Amino acid sequence: MTNQDSLSLLIADDHHMVTETLSVALNSDLGGNVVTSNDLGSTLEQIRKAGSFDVVLLDVNMPGMDGLKGVRDVVEANKSGGVTLFSGNVSRDFVWQAFELGVKGYVPKSQSFRSLASIIHLIASGEQYIPMAFSRQAADDEPDNAMGLNTREKNILKSAACGKTNKEIARELSVSEVTIKMCMRTIYNKLNARNRAHATTIAIGLGIIEV
Repeated sequence: MTNQDSLSLLIADDHHMVTETLSVALNSDLGGNVVTSNDLGSTLEQIRKAGSFDVVLLDVNMPGMDGLKGVRDVVEANKSGGVTLFSGNVSRDFVWQAFELGVKGYVPKSQSFRSLASIIHLIASGEQYIPMAFSRQAADDEPDNAMGLNTREKNILKSAACGKTNKEIARELSVSEVTIKMCMRTIYNKLNARNRAHATTIAIGLGIIEV
């Protein structure tokens, strides 16, 4: 970890052009504390040496990762900082499961470079990040009936309409509170709702849920 005037970043990616380009470009923004690695073993070693990084940009397809197991290993090693998935090809289910393991964000490799430094600062501050378009993808993949809400999302929204908190809903479904927050964000996007109350009002008005 570094002082409040700079951030430490580990770019874990086996594409050397990616790591070199990002390292040079982000170094000044982050106070010169950018380190790189190219497989799971070297990533864990870098974290061990540093104690932890404010943010780890983690390529889920680099050597040694083995899917969610590798993600879990990095999250546990970097427990004092944030881990953000950094991939050009990953499923929504994988991302949600990674969030349940403690991942703080998902940055697709198609993300505009100009926004990357801001996203890194956001993650380092303890916030979470996921692209709006990624949340909206579910609506494009499902039928138009019920505004694209699946059964799980309707049940979550019904619980919210009954006044239950995210923590209470998470406990009922045996998932993390982060998962419920992400599901609620997807629900807002599908219903074009501003917030929780607006989403429940729309859903009740359309007959999607009954309370």
